[in-house]
Amino acid sequence: MNRSKYLLLCSILLSSCVINNTKSTTINSESTSYETIHDYSEISDKKIIWNEMFSVNYKQYFVYFYSLGCHHCNELKNDIIDFALNSQEHIYFIQESIDFVISDNIDNTIGISSIENMAILGFPSLVYINNSRVMENIGGISKIRNRLKI
Repeated sequence: MNRSKYLLLCSILLSSCVINNTKSTTINSESTSYETIHDYSEISDKKIIWNEMFSVNYKQYFVYFYSLGCHHCNELKNDIIDFALNSQEHIYFIQESIDFVISDNIDNTIGISSIENMAILGFPSLVYINNSRVMENIGGISKIRNRLKI
């Protein structure tokens, strides 16, 4: 392919890419379905930090833990943000920080009500809190999808 055709093709492809981090819609050519692409900025009012996990003003809520560099978190991102925007359930997001405690033994967190004893399995993780107590602490994309039915 000569250089001018190559440059034209590249410019066409680049013009169809999403350049900014805002919500957009793409068409899946195989099934002609529409897929919404979400960004974490859409749920900025639902972001909290590790120490605020037990300070939410609802009786029942979820806390979703994610890392921007996590492949599974990125795979789940559109569905989890869509859930947050469209569900009646309350869900808050905590982005990875140095405050996190990662542990293989998350069963010990069931029933706790303070951040001092809190740990997650890794990313992504989902914690369900009821009456300021951890009721569920699950890790992994398939378990989170099953729990939220997404």
